[in-house]
Amino acid sequence: MKNRPNVINLGNGIHRLDLRGKPFRHILQTVSNGKKTLDFQIKAAAERKADEIETLLAKYGSKKLETLESVLRVDPLELQAKLEPFGKTVSDAVDFYCKHLAEQRERESSQTLGTLMDEWLAEKKKRVAQGTMREDTYDTLYWKANAANGYKAQWGIRPIGTIAKAEIEQWVEGLKIRNGNGASQVSKRHQISYLSQFFIWCKGKYGVPRDNPCETINIQINEDSGEVEYYSPEQAKTIFNLATSNHFVSLIPYLSICMFSGVRTAECSRLTWEDIDFEDNSIVLKKCNSKTAGRRPTMQPNLVAWLNWFKQHYSFYPLIPSSGFDDRKRQFGKALTVKWIRNGLRHSAASYTLGARIGDYGYLEQHFGNSRTMLQQHYLSYPSREVSLQFWNINPSTILAPVPKP
Repeated sequence: MKNRPNVINLGNGIHRLDLRGKPFRHILQTVSNGKKTLDFQIKAAAERKADEIETLLAKYGSKKLETLESVLRVDPLELQAKLEPFGKTVSDAVDFYCKHLAEQRERESSQTLGTLMDEWLAEKKKRVAQGTMREDTYDTLYWKANAANGYKAQWGIRPIGTIAKAEIEQWVEGLKIRNGNGASQVSKRHQISYLSQFFIWCKGKYGVPRDNPCETINIQINEDSGEVEYYSPEQAKTIFNLATSNHFVSLIPYLSICMFSGVRTAECSRLTWEDIDFEDNSIVLKKCNSKTAGRRPTMQPNLVAWLNWFKQHYSFYPLIPSSGFDDRKRQFGKALTVKWIRNGLRHSAASYTLGARIGDYGYLEQHFGNSRTMLQQHYLSYPSREVSLQFWNINPSTILAPVPKP
């Protein structure tokens, strides 16, 4: 016999719990205060109530539930006897349940996630205007909130206090990236981190939720996931062969800096010629432009050659284009005949730095802005010295055909 009441969508934003079936006939007073139907504005709340009733029937059976009300009226001493091993009274039990009901009402009457997240993002936007938050950080938060499968799409109409840990875990495990593959464990951890920041803000400002549902979610990082992909010297040459075509030549500083210094793509997009120190052969990454602390990555000779070549032939171009840059990168990725590896430019720089013995993990820690532990995990294996030297020999003279003499 079916012991779970149906949840009916009435089509007007009301979700009705139907208790008119035979299994519920004699227990209505216990589970619904005598009502044959219960209406909810939130489907999840109706589903939870249906689960609760099904659990009660499975645990106690309809006969025991039928007599619950009469036991409460006629024999409170029996209830007290059940509570004595725990050192509690019937009054304690009633107080506890009243507190539970009050918290439940508070959760269900709290503001929706969508409303609060818009307010949270508005505060972040003010910080951008004040110069205390980078715009790309705000853009990341905005995208996480408003993406097709983002926070607002998932829970936008839900009261903030009703969102549970289990459903967040289920959502994050089902995340996909643009190519349809599952999101990496690192990406999942970032998603939980951003959402947790939001819940902390909600609790601090409005007192809800009482407990951060993200706080105890632990996204395990697979130890085998430390190995990274990087470009072979031939693939790197293919990238620069395409970059030297007229349509993509403005991307050469960006590609060469990321490929041969390991500067992060987001960090590179904020650089100007003033940040390139040709006297010291280094890149000045100020703290405001860096993901971590400020640093000065060293430029290898082939990177210096690429930047000097570009400056000589395209002196009217900025280091990084201020308009149309993202569109040009997308076009470049589509035109490229080799696989575009996520973070492949940076991974190549680190792998070949170790392979050519240019520097060790301490060198990478200083120039790449990562911890030694993380670097040793990700770059435990790296190419041979011979192959690495081929990579560091990629420069304008090895890519560009000589100009024919008249």
